[in-house]
Amino acid sequence: MSFHKQTWEQKIKGVIDKLNRIDQTLSDAYFIDRKGRKVEQLYEFYCYVQLLRAISNNGSTLTCSHQNQFIFAGGPRSLYKHPASYFTLSNSNRQHDIGELHMNLMVRGSSDSEHEADIVLLSPESLINSRQEELSPKFDSKGLLLECKHYSQKNIGITEARNFLGLCSDLAFKNNVYLITTAANLNAKHLINGHNLNMKEINKQKPDCYVYGIFNCIICRYLNFTPTVSL
Repeated sequence: MSFHKQTWEQKIKGVIDKLNRIDQTLSDAYFIDRKGRKVEQLYEFYCYVQLLRAISNNGSTLTCSHQNQFIFAGGPRSLYKHPASYFTLSNSNRQHDIGELHMNLMVRGSSDSEHEADIVLLSPESLINSRQEELSPKFDSKGLLLECKHYSQKNIGITEARNFLGLCSDLAFKNNVYLITTAANLNAKHLINGHNLNMKEINKQKPDCYVYGIFNCIICRYLNFTPTVSL
């Protein structure tokens, strides 16, 4: 084993250890009975951490864009004007990098309209064009997008479900788009299920193994692997 590889594995282990240590803190924090953008950001970051754990545990290598810190994107940003920390994903079963995992990034749909993506994994091709042309990256068939909606006082209703339906319609590749929420009412579930859209409920009633299993299945489906945790 080369010194570089050994050092990098130690760095990865350090990152995962840190993610595990803040995992419980985040899971307690975002379920507090409050409203506001800060709670939503905690929920988004919690989902981001869970997805990183699932990616790492399924054989992919994570490389952070900043070596000694993670710059959190607290609001919508463009790829080329407001840089924040992100992770580059690579996998031994792929010849090239899988892409970059960002938070709160503006992306374009098939209509060229811009949408704020809470969590998005973008292909290297779309990122190269975006940075060269100073445009929001186009979401393509190689992308993965998660909308994370935290509601402490109510469930997601029909309005939010319609917004998600519109987003999926413009992104075109709905199989790679997920709605992660604390809860949804019956009308919202009927609309989302009726259009074969992806929605997962994650709340304080769900055990940790279930929460991890959700994100594990999402990334395994994306990578065409067999999930290590079945639901």
